[in-house]
Amino acid sequence: MVLGQYFDGKTAQAHDVRISFAAGGLSISGKQDMVGTWPYDDLTAEAPPSFRETRLRCKGKGTAAIVVVRDADFAAQVLAKAPHLKRAGNKVGGGLTMLLGWGAAIVVAVVAIYFGIGAAAGLLADLVPPELERKWGDAYATGLAGESEGLCAEPAGREALDRLVARLEDLAAAPHPLDVRVVDTNMVNAFALPGGHIVIFSKLIEKADNADELAGVLAHEIGHVAGRDSLRGLMQQIGVAAALGLVFGDTTGVDGSMMTQLVGLSYSRDLELEADRYAADLLTRAGIRRDGLVSFFARLDQEGPSTPLEILSTHPPSDERARLLANDKGGGPAMPADDWAALKTICGQSGDE
Repeated sequence: MVLGQYFDGKTAQAHDVRISFAAGGLSISGKQDMVGTWPYDDLTAEAPPSFRETRLRCKGKGTAAIVVVRDADFAAQVLAKAPHLKRAGNKVGGGLTMLLGWGAAIVVAVVAIYFGIGAAAGLLADLVPPELERKWGDAYATGLAGESEGLCAEPAGREALDRLVARLEDLAAAPHPLDVRVVDTNMVNAFALPGGHIVIFSKLIEKADNADELAGVLAHEIGHVAGRDSLRGLMQQIGVAAALGLVFGDTTGVDGSMMTQLVGLSYSRDLELEADRYAADLLTRAGIRRDGLVSFFARLDQEGPSTPLEILSTHPPSDERARLLANDKGGGPAMPADDWAALKTICGQSGDE
């Protein structure tokens, strides 16, 4: 059972409710009476449930009635019961919808003129339908692999990585299915792309002392996926005109220069800490030690100029990270020793060579 808020659409008052997963749907009850059962197949949402917030409506209950829950476990469970919600999102199409979309775009442009693109980036990102965000991410990930020495896909290593990703994804409540790729390149870095894509550079796996360190990095990047942070960062970097073109379906701007921007994309301190909080929660629920990310960054920081430190420039170490990810709740290894040994050879050679 989780706690949430119910708005009946008749007044602006929020009603505290208890929500549980029944056989036929969500069972919702208030202090005084039963709101009812919302069948899983009838659930709708304007956006996929996420670790930050889930906003649900139910067909047949009116468009104004809504349940709001801020709980990562709930988001993951409701996605498992109602997988169609992963595709939730309004499309900007023709007629009135297009008119309203352009009206919102004008508002965003005005905000950008007066306050800068940084203030408008979040508004722009919210206009992007999830399926379009995924399409851009596909293009970026494919182009990035083409510009590098290629994707690493040695079977045993790939299977080991897939098992770790599946372990985390089952609990992640991310707005997109996760697609984690290892790119063969001599840089220590990892980053999230729009649409659920995460890219790990092979040198990072080589530098990691154990699977817990890699799991910490991966959980942090899943946090950026869940928050759609790379999409917001992209909007902030490319400017209003290009961002509005992407919002309304112009993908001609998906080029190498944008990919370069995404590789070096850095986030605000608040977004970094939010991704850390997400990672701490995700690793705890997955039963994985939480201090891997801290130890990995600390060691790279000590190595200094002798090491390519791209990941430190985009994800700077901090005392806050150490406090959030301290291993105060225990946890076990991210994967068996055999899986870690296989993953170290995902590019076809030992990471120690």
